[in-house]
Amino acid sequence: MKRFTFDLETTDGTIHTGVRIFAADRLKAVKIARTNEIPWEDGPEAHALLIFAAVRRLGLTTADNFDDWMNEVVDFALGASDDEDPTTATA
Repeated sequence: MKRFTFDLETTDGTIHTGVRIFAADRLKAVKIARTNEIPWEDGPEAHALLIFAAVRRLGLTTADNFDDWMNEVVDFALGASDDEDPTTATA
């Protein structure tokens, strides 16, 4: 299973690193894209929407919408790892 994380720097100098993106964040990001007529394509805008959904869930922003939040962002990076789950599936 791929585990998605992000790093984020905001204009107030705050840096968040290695923050996990949940499945709920992915679903929320797609919904935000659809309701705002933003095409869902793999690229910086979709990555930013994923991160926005996660920071909203975590309470790391007070921005009311994606555009206001982007005005607070200096830089971001999205990463994925293929870490194996330490638990073993049983039948």
